[in-house]
Amino acid sequence: MNDLIRKELVELIELMIDKSADKVDRERLEAILRGDIEAQAYYAEQCQLHSMLAWEHGSLPELKFADDMMSTSREARNAESAQSMRHWRGIAISASLLAVCSLLWTATEKLVDFGPKPKTVAKEEAFLPKSGIAWERRDSVGMIAQSFGATLSVADANRFLSQGDVARTGAYELERGIVELRFKSGVDVILEAPARFEIESEMRMVLHEGSVTAQVSPAGEGFVVDTPSMSVVDFGTEFGVEVFADKSSEVHVFEGEVDVKPIHAPPNTAVVKLRTNHATRVDVTGVIPQGINIDHERFIRELDDPNDRDRTYARLISSLLPTVYLRMEFVEDGKTINGLGSKRSTGTIDSGTMEQPPYAPGKVGGSLRFGGPQRRAYAWIDDYPKSKTGQLSVCAWVRAESRPRWAAIAKHWAVELVRGGPANTGLGGQFHFGLHEDEGELEVQVRDRNGMIVELRDSEPLILHEWQHVAFVANGKTLTLYRNGEPVASKPCDGVAVDGPDRLGIAAKLSPDGQTPDLRNPGFWQGRIDELAIFEKALTAEDLANLFKEAPAQQFVP
Repeated sequence: MNDLIRKELVELIELMIDKSADKVDRERLEAILRGDIEAQAYYAEQCQLHSMLAWEHGSLPELKFADDMMSTSREARNAESAQSMRHWRGIAISASLLAVCSLLWTATEKLVDFGPKPKTVAKEEAFLPKSGIAWERRDSVGMIAQSFGATLSVADANRFLSQGDVARTGAYELERGIVELRFKSGVDVILEAPARFEIESEMRMVLHEGSVTAQVSPAGEGFVVDTPSMSVVDFGTEFGVEVFADKSSEVHVFEGEVDVKPIHAPPNTAVVKLRTNHATRVDVTGVIPQGINIDHERFIRELDDPNDRDRTYARLISSLLPTVYLRMEFVEDGKTINGLGSKRSTGTIDSGTMEQPPYAPGKVGGSLRFGGPQRRAYAWIDDYPKSKTGQLSVCAWVRAESRPRWAAIAKHWAVELVRGGPANTGLGGQFHFGLHEDEGELEVQVRDRNGMIVELRDSEPLILHEWQHVAFVANGKTLTLYRNGEPVASKPCDGVAVDGPDRLGIAAKLSPDGQTPDLRNPGFWQGRIDELAIFEKALTAEDLANLFKEAPAQQFVP
């Protein structure tokens, strides 16, 4: 049962409940229900819910279900439809209003044998509005304010839009990247791919698939986001909505208040008033919202770097003079990682088979999102500036969603072990920073000035779904591993090797030639990486403790 059929079914049920359905309406309802098990189940659910509400408000005691009524109804049917009547009578016993609706239509029309299920409307056909209006003649609703690696098309006008273009009413598809739409009504929305949506006016949009966040000014109060399962009406707030593959939807309110009403609820169902730091979910055929925990980490709520307002963490990192500093900011092409270190080393993103954009909310501003072994996304730095001082420090914020084998945070590594010991061959490399094999503890391997490997690891697996500050420091004599500003392991290490490949891998270990992820142990990271910094000197324990303390306690929380 597709969205158009479901919408029509809801309207017909409401007509039956209101006793305003005519012969054509009853025939159409019969046609939809004939042979469609999903439609029948939804019909029964709606009628049962309405009967419960009617009973609560005192209207059902007036209904009569005398045996002579049921007997008369059965006599009106021919022998061919007797079995169908028993089926609907059983439902009527369990849902009183369903019996009423059955009596209303069977009083004038006879049910026939169940035929074949009606042909399902294609997903694309259900989505595309057939407006037939030329693009230039459609109402202008706003503009594309920002675009990052985006492919945005107007599906019913056969055109692509980019940053600065006028947005008009119509059906849109965001195949990749992130866009910000700025409505004339004072509403800014951010959409992440993949997403399909319609803009009906500057005060209403319909989200069929994907996620959107909205910041609504007082002028935009009353802005509506409809989904296949619910309608959200804003009252000057900031909220996020996501529609999943099964057409269920969630809304998360970051600040303010919204009204939420399931699309398939009866007309007299009260709305749910959702306020700051609350969230709810409505299933595709659901009529009752289900409260859930708010998720501040899921939605991108702003595309301008928050540290333009408060650059405390960035200033602290910069004061320590990193040679490589990747802030993981949003970049227009969706592929480049801007470098702010002394060497101005930039990175490149390969999104693999990820459908989502590579950007996500970070610990400080934005971050890079990687999809693990199944999606094979990673990044790299060309001409990695190897430390030649005998000292090396690396730190980053990471948020792991799982612990793939040898998951990589950052690795400059092209070695082959000899008999499983510290001796090795190959191009060499300076460090191997990530998670240990299948156990998943934070670990680091550094090759000393003699090319021998010194390895450290934490005592427990890296915590999942939480931001962790991770670092290691090789000061020329000792190698120390840190997590959240505290040392967790230490071992003697005589300097740092100066050989190795030209490329540094991020979220994956590269092959010896640096052109692709390693075939044997690529270590694709699943989660996010933010604020990666590399220093050709030894940071102090105090430096790392300060970095941990200065980062926002929770990014994007009102």
